This record gives sequence, structure tokens and C-alpha cells, in this order.
Amino acid sequence: MKNYCNKKDFIVESNRRQGVKVFFDWLVNERIIIENPVGKIKPFTIPDNYLEPLSSIEIDKIREACRTLREKEVIELFLSTGCTLSEIASAKIKNINWTNKELKINNSKGTRVVFLSPKAIFNLKEYLDTRSDACEEIIITERKPYRKLNNRSIQRILDGVISRTDINKNISPKIFRHTFAKTLLEKGLPMNILQTLLGNKDYSKTSKTYNIKLTSDNKKKIYKTYFE
Repeated sequence: MKNYCNKKDFIVESNRRQGVKVFFDWLVNERIIIENPVGKIKPFTIPDNYLEPLSSIEIDKIREACRTLREKEVIELFLSTGCTLSEIASAKIKNINWTNKELKINNSKGTRVVFLSPKAIFNLKEYLDTRSDACEEIIITERKPYRKLNNRSIQRILDGVISRTDINKNISPKIFRHTFAKTLLEKGLPMNILQTLLGNKDYSKTSKTYNIKLTSDNKKKIYKTYFE
């Protein structure tokens, strides 16, 4: 198996595979061949540990590009919780603990609690105050009939906000999750706590994904953060 040493290599390979697939799809459509020989090959995805987290400047640009309360809340939910796209789509109002600034997440792996930043709480209250629907989800459609948004719809909200910035890179929900993890680790959050917040049960997977090496400096930072 080829060794891809950086993100650029992954992108080049992904584009190469996509180009081959499109070519054979064209041959099938033109009835030159009967079946696409590479049609069943899965798309080439970039591993999480090659994702480039957002910088503080990029985060500011994304926040400034938001035009609606719903857009603001979607961005802050991703930034403050580290949730996946499907978790944001299914998050429910009844699971918000306003006093403790917490949100209970239910998924196929079980239940966990994530935390809401002051910005997320502020925007959430403003956004919910504008609604008069009976939907239980936090993020819903803007027009009647009001209903839950699917993953693709929330992805389009992200795409719309990003398109108004001058950030020249592909930004996905995974990058927001990666940014969340990297930010907390740099502030000294212990790996076992991060693992709980992300909903990862496999410690080795979490540490590999975020390239964690517990050095003496990290130990000192964690000690000062949590014991002084």
C-alpha cells in the first residue's frame, strides 16, 4: 500500500480515483462498456489525523460570515461540543440543561453529555426565542412545514457560511470536531476526558487520531490547570 505522507498526497489520490470513476461512468452512459469496473470501489477519504484544524483567525472569519441566528447556532454547536454532523442534526431541545450549560447526546453508541460555551448558550436562547413551532430538534427548517434537518441540509448551512469567507480549503464537520479536540488538548485537557466528550470508547484510536504524546511539559500543564 502506498505511503501517503501528507494531506496533499491524499487529495491528489482522491482526485485521481474520482477522475477514473467519472471516466468509466461516461463510458457506461455512452454504452461503450456495460458496467463500471471501478464503480464498487469506495471513495478515498483523508484520515482524521491528516485533517488541518481551524485557526483562531479562520474561526473568527466563519463567525463573522454568519447572517442568521440559525447559522450562528450551528457554528457554535460544532465549535463548543465537538459533536458529529448526525449528532447535531438529532440534538433535541429537551436535552439542554440550561443551568449547567450542558447538552445530552443520544446516539447508537449510547448517551453522553457535552458542554455548551457561553456563545453557544447566548445564540441558542436568541434562536429558540424566534421559534413558535412544536419541533423537538434544536436545528430545524426555516420555513413551514417546520421539520428536522437531515445531515445534508446542515452541511449546506456550513457550506453557505464558509462560501462567504476567503478561506481556501475544504471545511467539513470533521474539521470542526478536530478543531475542538486540538484546542482542548492544547489547553491541557486530559485525554480520558476528551475521549468522553468525543464519545470515543477506544483510547488508542483517540490518541492516534490526534497524535498525542504525553510529555513532561504536558503533565505540568495539566497539573497547573486542574490543581492550582
